[in-house]
Amino acid sequence: MRLVKTTWQHIRRSPYQAGAAVGIMTLTLFVSCIFFLTAAGSAAILSYFESKPQITAFFTDEKKEQEIKNLEEKLK
Repeated sequence: MRLVKTTWQHIRRSPYQAGAAVGIMTLTLFVSCIFFLTAAGSAAILSYFESKPQITAFFTDEKKEQEIKNLEEKLK
């Protein structure tokens, strides 16, 4: 109870300083949360794309359609 009374007394003595402190703490926590969520989201997106490698193959004109289909099934 004494802590609440002392806190209220300090807020009444210097309301602008108390408001600035609360504002700075709020802004700091907000920016920290945004940074954490961005980092976590980026890690999740990166792990998704790393788990799905993309293969691009170029064939000569002499290859038959059946040979290409066989190779495609073999790679899957």
